[in-house]
Amino acid sequence: METKRTIRNKYLKLRKQMSKEENRSRSARIKERLKNYPPYQESKNIYVFINMENEVYTEDIINMALAEGKNVWCPKIVGGEMEFYRLEDLNQVSIGCLGIREPISLERATYKEGLVIVPFIAADKNLNRIGYGKGYYDRFIWESGLFSVGIGFDFQVIEDVLATQYDTPINYIITDQREIGK
Repeated sequence: METKRTIRNKYLKLRKQMSKEENRSRSARIKERLKNYPPYQESKNIYVFINMENEVYTEDIINMALAEGKNVWCPKIVGGEMEFYRLEDLNQVSIGCLGIREPISLERATYKEGLVIVPFIAADKNLNRIGYGKGYYDRFIWESGLFSVGIGFDFQVIEDVLATQYDTPINYIITDQREIGK
């Protein structure tokens, strides 16, 4: 029987097998689906991760949102918790405590309105996801109450991610091939 750890390892490995060109091509399709998604269009504030390794290439999503005049907020780990800080330019980042690019801005979000774009290693049709295992996004989505959309590649959508009581479902999923949600 699979466990969350084995699912995580399996889909991280599959994602790492993608070429840079395939990643960018699939990421561009995700960006176009997101651009046409009403909650994205209606949101003034976009809370989005800065991609690492072979995640969905969010730099184009960030640049699109900035060009559209949206406020872009990216995560930073502060005191063991994830907080979002303003990003006005992708050159205004530094490497954070987990080796992830973070905004250097000191302007912290207030979480009153917006769309949270969430990474996933695997997700299922019930809108549950597996991340990196620290629970940062589960806590953030639960506490903020903001609408959340998970973005990932279609091969990362599986039958069941073995969600527990500590997992917070997302509201919608966008992949390079389809959209899942209400």
